[in-house]
Amino acid sequence: MNKLLILGFCFLIGCYAEPEKQLEYSTVKVELENVKNERNIKIENIVALETTSASVIGRCEKIITHQGKYYVLDFKERNIKVFSKAGAYIETIGRIGRGNHEYLHISDININKSRNSLDAIDPRGKIVRYDLSSSSYLGDIVIPSKASELSHFTWLNNDTIILASFFQDFNIRMYSPESNIIFDKMVRSSMVDTEVAPFFFKSSFWKHKDRINYLNIFDTEVYCFNNGELKKRFALNFTSSHFSYDEIGEVKKEYDILEYLRERQKAFPIYNCYENEEYFAFGIYINALQQVEYFAFEKSSPSEIFRINFGKYPNNAADYEGFATGLESDHFIALVHSPDKIGKIFQGAIIPDKFEGLIDNALPEDNPFLIEYTIF
Repeated sequence: MNKLLILGFCFLIGCYAEPEKQLEYSTVKVELENVKNERNIKIENIVALETTSASVIGRCEKIITHQGKYYVLDFKERNIKVFSKAGAYIETIGRIGRGNHEYLHISDININKSRNSLDAIDPRGKIVRYDLSSSSYLGDIVIPSKASELSHFTWLNNDTIILASFFQDFNIRMYSPESNIIFDKMVRSSMVDTEVAPFFFKSSFWKHKDRINYLNIFDTEVYCFNNGELKKRFALNFTSSHFSYDEIGEVKKEYDILEYLRERQKAFPIYNCYENEEYFAFGIYINALQQVEYFAFEKSSPSEIFRINFGKYPNNAADYEGFATGLESDHFIALVHSPDKIGKIFQGAIIPDKFEGLIDNALPEDNPFLIEYTIF
């Protein structure tokens, strides 16, 4: 499929561990034109990933941390670059090809903690596994061919992989490597097939406190896995700016959905979601302004939406590439793909003097910076 990848409340929104509790499901309304509150941010720390001829990152799709190292999915170069916690380059992992332990493309990476392996998925339906203890490859996992066009994945347990796809009838498939079967399908897709797919190629999964969360980008619903079952947490509704594929119905494949979104001033798609103990935050693409804006709410008061004071300027989507994808921590950490844009992205932030020289001297060709920040 030829796709152009473009750019009711409860007291605490979440999934509970106790199975006897019934989960409440509600809608969080986000009236963009009426969000008047804005909260500032303060930069707490910056890690500059080392730039060398071997470590240059073409396009960072995801970055994860494990045992004191950062693992960067370089979508453009089709490999995984490894850096120390201080940002020093260590090595590059990955083999391009059609043989064992090789892939043609990689669209997502994850750490399997039980095996201490770095796993990468080829959208054709293959997971290449690299043992981090022995620096050697484990046996590949080849998923049945009917599960092709995979975009993202995550391990639920030692014998269950959650597979996500943007281009299939169901968004989620549950796969058992041991039995080599897809034993369940979940969340029927509402996407209408048009020549252009109006969403960003971001991971649908994130973890908080070892709990797997999932965003259905087509219906802006947030789920979590609770005792192996997928449960709805809540939905985001952008009121008059909200978009649903139901409103365009059946259209021809060449239908210009981007023009539809711009003309009707829709807020779509969700750019990414992330959270800590106190806040749930998300980026959304404002089509009328052609820019990404970030919002959040306190989990104890989900009706009180506020803007996060990140840079709001036209065509800023590329500057937020990989911004909050993979760095799962109770500390908010942003990845800035183009460090020379830090001044625009954090234009209203409180920046301690000790970081000003690092920011001022950043060059467009530098590798990404990791910026830890707090909201106040």
